[in-house]
Amino acid sequence: MEDVINWELCFICQEDNNDRFQTPTEQGFTSLERDLLGCKAIDVVPSGLKVSWAQVDEGQGIAVTLKAHSAKYHEVCRIYCSSFRLKRFTEKEDPGDQMSP
Repeated sequence: MEDVINWELCFICQEDNNDRFQTPTEQGFTSLERDLLGCKAIDVVPSGLKVSWAQVDEGQGIAVTLKAHSAKYHEVCRIYCSSFRLKRFTEKEDPGDQMSP
């Protein structure tokens, strides 16, 4: 059985490490949902994510679930779930771009 998310903590790492919490705007929740769904689509669990995909989507979407619980997170935790990180996971090196010694 999965643990229940403590929405008073960072929903990503489930810790209160004295770092300041961020509470996103509606657009921020939507952006976070897009990035998390992108990670899920390529079967990558962002570093530090201590909750399951099912826990952050109660049936109407991740953004709706997070907004309903007034989810918050640490800035560094959000970076681990960012579009930049997602892009790094999905990019492949082009062998033609490598320089010879």
